[in-house]
Amino acid sequence: MAEDIKEKILSTAYALFRQRGVRDVTIDDICRSLSMSKKTFYQYYSQKEDLVAAAVDVHLEEKRRYFENILRGRNPVEVLWVMTDMLARKKTADSDSRMAADIRKYYPDIFIQKTKSRKAEGMRIFLEIIYQGMEAGYVRRDLDPEAAVLQLAFMHQGMILYQDSLSGGRRVSYRRVCLAFLDVVAHALFTAEGWEIYNSMDKNEE
Repeated sequence: MAEDIKEKILSTAYALFRQRGVRDVTIDDICRSLSMSKKTFYQYYSQKEDLVAAAVDVHLEEKRRYFENILRGRNPVEVLWVMTDMLARKKTADSDSRMAADIRKYYPDIFIQKTKSRKAEGMRIFLEIIYQGMEAGYVRRDLDPEAAVLQLAFMHQGMILYQDSLSGGRRVSYRRVCLAFLDVVAHALFTAEGWEIYNSMDKNEE
């Protein structure tokens, strides 16, 4: 029963955070939505920061399941293309952006902690993709997987910085940057078999 109440508080807060941002949602707002007293609320969450951290965990888990569903059944070459295409199209950017911006600005400790966890998980996924590609014969076996994943992380961070700096007068679209990133990765990773799959894909769709 207690866990059910705690979960209900979290799900309600998460929905409000996504709709209105974290800063503008108060504990009073959450309690009002649940017809709950603040005394009851504090039995489950001692402060708003604890609830924010739990909401970020929910968000990251949703993203993990989302990616798993999209990538299931695809070979490693297709996985790299689909993930890059999603970045280029910003398909995962929605109402969550305001929530993320608020957490970054008003809860920096939580943002830093969760960003580290997210990056570690992303690197683990890429490392798994590379090893699967090696087993399938699509990725070079003479590659240093750990060093390659670290280099990809550096490149991806540069793309994020570029995206954040874009203004209305940009000359190179973010999609072009993403596709160039994928092309560099393809040249570095793929065997002849991997190249055959890569070159068969339509990478010019908008």
